[in-house]
Amino acid sequence: MAETCERCLKEFDKLETFSYRVVCEEGTINMDARYCSDCCNEIEGIHQEEKAEQVDEITKTYPECKVVVVDDLRTPGNHRVDGVEYLIHSIQDPNLIDRLKNEYSFDTIFHLANTPRVRRAIEFPAETIDNNVTSTTAVCELALYHGSHVFFAQSSSVQYDETQQNPYTLSKHFADQILLMYGHEYGVQVTNMFFYSVYGPREADYGPYSTVIRRFKQRIDMNEPLEIFGNGSKQRDFTHVSDVVQNMMRMLEDDDVLFGKTPDVHFGRGKPVSIIEVAKAFDHTFVHKFDLPGEAQKTHCKYSYGDYNCEVLDYITAWRRYVK
Repeated sequence: MAETCERCLKEFDKLETFSYRVVCEEGTINMDARYCSDCCNEIEGIHQEEKAEQVDEITKTYPECKVVVVDDLRTPGNHRVDGVEYLIHSIQDPNLIDRLKNEYSFDTIFHLANTPRVRRAIEFPAETIDNNVTSTTAVCELALYHGSHVFFAQSSSVQYDETQQNPYTLSKHFADQILLMYGHEYGVQVTNMFFYSVYGPREADYGPYSTVIRRFKQRIDMNEPLEIFGNGSKQRDFTHVSDVVQNMMRMLEDDDVLFGKTPDVHFGRGKPVSIIEVAKAFDHTFVHKFDLPGEAQKTHCKYSYGDYNCEVLDYITAWRRYVK
């Protein structure tokens, strides 16, 4: 009987068991996944959404470059990639910024150090605003010192919340204004990267703040009904993490991006899918609950950058086939 590779989602007569370690709040956990031989050769462990998978791709694509990752490991699911230097600190630490100025020289900075998830931001507004704004200021100071190009992880939610009615989009708006100021006043080169509902294998577990795909999987694993907030009509432009990372690598070779002709890069398929469609694709009992305030009704990538191979409903179908 054919099996579906958890990474490329293609069917094979035989898969290999790939062992990896997850570092989370509970400690280090050993886990297994089922991959085809090609995927086993391409990866070396579990990745935390676009951040860690991108680190892996950079080290392969640019083996001559030194990669330094700054991470305070507050997010579950972090993984270390061979050949990368890790500094376990918060980017908000002024002593760390001094060290990064004096001991390193950076051509490119990917700024992915933000508090994610709208729901979590609503519950912890002060922490979200402080982290997202302060970290961005620190990155700008570092980029100004080294003359670095900053690639900033912007949120697609900002485009659909003109009033900035929740702490997440407000903090992202503030961060965007800081980046604009450093660009206009000091010449720091900035590219905004807009991500649209990234999902896929090895997605980090944020508990109740996880993405809808992750939450639905968890509910199924616990044999509990899926929870849909509102009537399920909200739409998201779901984008597979592998597609995002491949297009981020493409971006680094694009002169229009590197020389500022394309200041905003959008990573999304451009084909929104409703939450109710996603729930039905899982073929599992679901219940409706009161809607959550502050979330956009629809996110839609209108200016999609690059190529996209994975469609969310196909991914769910393949996942269901595997777990059953």
